[in-house]
Amino acid sequence: MKKKWIAISLFVSLFSLMTVKVIKDQLYVNKIEKKFLLNGTFYQSDDSFNYYELQDEEYQGKLAVSLKDDVTTGSFTIPSNHDGKDVIGIYSYGFANRSNISVNIPDTIQVIDYEAFFNTNFSNTKITIPYSVKKMGTAAFFH
Repeated sequence: MKKKWIAISLFVSLFSLMTVKVIKDQLYVNKIEKKFLLNGTFYQSDDSFNYYELQDEEYQGKLAVSLKDDVTTGSFTIPSNHDGKDVIGIYSYGFANRSNISVNIPDTIQVIDYEAFFNTNFSNTKITIPYSVKKMGTAAFFH
């Protein structure tokens, strides 16, 4: 009887240690790494948006978009082109920290960058991400 009790105790002890290890590994895996997908420089702005000309080899000469800093609420349709250039991305933090916004994303958007919609409260009940989106940055819709 003692041997059986010792075996059970040892098994429970080992299982507890493995559980802690698994939980520790999960916490490590869930750590958010900043990884920006788009590299650009400010190009132009209009009433609602800032545009960034992309420098990446894959997207060179195309544009990414973000809301202007003073625009905090409203309904927006991201344009598919601006000034004759294709708008293919939503820039990192582009719509971050906004409240009560509605966004229509066109099917020209290929990249939604790091934390693009971080801490954003949407007024519409759903956001449709078009099939054209090939890459999405870490925590793009983190709230």
